[in-house]
Amino acid sequence: MKRILTLLLSTMLLWFIMSTAHAELVETPIDWTWEVITTSISENLTWELVTTKAVNEIIGSKSYLYYYGTGCSHCAKVDAYLKWVGAYDVLDIVKKDTWDQSKPENNENMLKDAERLWISVSNIWVPFLIITENGKETFLTGDQSIINYFTPILWEAPEKDGTIVLIILWLLVVIISGGIIYWGKNK
Repeated sequence: MKRILTLLLSTMLLWFIMSTAHAELVETPIDWTWEVITTSISENLTWELVTTKAVNEIIGSKSYLYYYGTGCSHCAKVDAYLKWVGAYDVLDIVKKDTWDQSKPENNENMLKDAERLWISVSNIWVPFLIITENGKETFLTGDQSIINYFTPILWEAPEKDGTIVLIILWLLVVIISGGIIYWGKNK
């Protein structure tokens, strides 16, 4: 009877641990959602064919000037997304903190850039992204528009592989169950 109860308890514990671990593994590190853009990158290139080389060809000679504010929740969302998809590793992104009191020139530069792009100073806020490609400049403001811009370029980070974690958790359950059985026999 003890063996059956131990086996039942072990199975329930394993199920609980695996379901909890799986839920943690598939969650994204960010807490907002966005509409997934399903269009292809170009006429002949679908998402399944995107490789590092293809991404580099798509990105081309683009450069990005990203104005943000430390403590801004919208900027934090953009930053978390860019880190998550590895944008800082593959794109030429220059970040400037406009809320940093020790660097007032960052805010001044943002206002000058906004003026140069014919944006009213009253309509400029962070996060603010300037995209330069072949000498042409465009801009985006707001977390959602910036994330939506980068999504078709970088797509999403690959999902975490939790196989090894689940194996280790299963082994722990087996060892604990074996210990309980052994302890029950010796008592």
